[in-house]
Amino acid sequence: MLASHGLQFGYQYQSAAVVPDGTAIVESSVAEYRPTARPGARAPHSWVRYQDKTISTIDHYNGGFILLTGPDNAEWAKAADRLRQQLHIPLKVLGLGSDLGPVDDTVAELLQRYELRSSGALLIRPDGFVGFRSVEGVGDEHQVLDDALRQILDLPRAEHAQASTDGV
Repeated sequence: MLASHGLQFGYQYQSAAVVPDGTAIVESSVAEYRPTARPGARAPHSWVRYQDKTISTIDHYNGGFILLTGPDNAEWAKAADRLRQQLHIPLKVLGLGSDLGPVDDTVAELLQRYELRSSGALLIRPDGFVGFRSVEGVGDEHQVLDDALRQILDLPRAEHAQASTDGV
């Protein structure tokens, strides 16, 4: 039997539906999968505790966007709450170390797997691929997340959307 984890899970790509973060592609071979949270890659799997159950993070990929954040996620969570309403999209926020507790890892190891600091965030698209990553907080999480979602969804940028409604 041919082991093909790298072929199945290691695919990475660039497109307009991915916001690049300047990191290099992490090469996987056909047989060896090297997990990465780089935008354009399939989001890594982790065993976590969620609502008193042990599940895979992949179990949350259910047709909507998932924003995985570090434990210092207040600004990302506020931004996601606003954008869920403004853009009318399914967007769930899950904090690593708060909503999702480690099973076999520490919180620091979970953050490392997703290449985040405690104030960072990772946007996972409905297909399970990483669409955007901010290693740490940025100061204007709402604007940055809005820009990322609009690029991924091919929507007009916020200032263009506002200008078009002002001119009516």
